[in-house]
Amino acid sequence: MLRGVEWGSRIKEAIQSCDLFIVILTPAAIRIGSVKDEVMEALDRDKIILPCKSQTLLGRWEDLPWRLNEMDGLEFEESDELCRELDRKIELLKKNLQQKSISKEINILKKPKKPKLPISNFIELLENQENLSNNEKKCIKLLNDKWEWRTKKNIT
Repeated sequence: MLRGVEWGSRIKEAIQSCDLFIVILTPAAIRIGSVKDEVMEALDRDKIILPCKSQTLLGRWEDLPWRLNEMDGLEFEESDELCRELDRKIELLKKNLQQKSISKEINILKKPKKPKLPISNFIELLENQENLSNNEKKCIKLLNDKWEWRTKKNIT
């Protein structure tokens, strides 16, 4: 970082624009309030968070603060090990994101989204159709009666 640059705002901007937020958890990092603030910022922005717990940080994974214990992360003893594990984990995350993106695109192609229409508008559209058979009219009436009953009972 450059001198005279406001670190807090630069870090917030970096968190906002990142795809993956990696937090290295050491005893010192747990004590520093700014690390907690950064994790909370990433949580608020629904970022993918990868906690990396140093073995120098005593305690179990379940004891990690700031909801990090709910996330899949990694433990490391030395920085070389951390680098190898981060490379491996990031590659796995990339593959997962690519697969999700591809399946999302396939789903979009398969099922075009139809606008949702409130049931009351749907019933009104049906009622206004011309050339309805008696059976169709009975069905619409039953549907309308059931909808009115549900609305009165507050069961939408």
